Amino acid sequence: MSFAQIALRRTFGKAFSLAIIAVLLLSLIPAMALGAAEWQPNTAYKAGDVVTYAGQTYTCWQPHTSLTGWEPPNVPALWKAGGSGGTDTQPPTAASGLKATGKTSNSVTLAWNASTDNVGVTGYDVYNGSAVAASVTGTTATIGGLSANTAYTFTVKAKDAAGNVSAASQAVTVTTDPASGDTQPPTAPTNLTVTGKTSSSILLSWTASTDNVGVTGYTVDYGSGTLSVAGTTATVTGLAADTTLYVHREGEGRSRQRLGRCQRTREDRTGVVRRPGQDRRRLLAQL
Repeated sequence: MSFAQIALRRTFGKAFSLAIIAVLLLSLIPAMALGAAEWQPNTAYKAGDVVTYAGQTYTCWQPHTSLTGWEPPNVPALWKAGGSGGTDTQPPTAASGLKATGKTSNSVTLAWNASTDNVGVTGYDVYNGSAVAASVTGTTATIGGLSANTAYTFTVKAKDAAGNVSAASQAVTVTTDPASGDTQPPTAPTNLTVTGKTSSSILLSWTASTDNVGVTGYTVDYGSGTLSVAGTTATVTGLAADTTLYVHREGEGRSRQRLGRCQRTREDRTGVVRRPGQDRRRLLAQL
């Protein structure tokens, strides 16, 4: 073998070795990073996109349009260091320690321990039964618009930027306070009327009261007796025959406030309804 042939063989062997080394080095670089564009603001990215920033490769977790200040190192919920691609499919852990920290007649305040996630928890949905009552980013929430003296059952679910949702927390049941804060009394009942009678009973009716929260019932006072009813009629029984009876009734709101007495009505011995001071013969003509 000539010297030239030996030199050529050595040159070829060295070039082949360099080529092998180059292939090995390239294999250490993620395939998806080859040709990866530099991250840019005001650019739409989709899950799985790969970019470079400050010499580092990042993979997009969540579709978004980039903004200045949202550089990949600053928003780990949107970008993962490395060029492996793929999307986040791991949900956060369930929130724990759910409890009520305060309540009123129409609201409940809840608190819980934070969930964890492989990328990052972005928020929580608070459920009232099966419906979402609030969405928050922290670990407290106040649910309003509730009814007084009513039981509600709440749970919490955590979520991440990829849309993964945790299992529900343990449930907590809270009963709102009675409507003790209501200071407005019902309106006075009107049109108190005797609609029937026997020798020992009288049937009364009247026009309903109104209230800012709700009328829960009526108290009918007659002589020294008292009768409580929910509707706008009442039958007073156990009366002595041929006896004049004065009656008044009061509307009662949820706060159990009572009105001043409405105008009295009496059933006299002839069975004619009249108010004190009115002429009985005139009422007879009206009836």
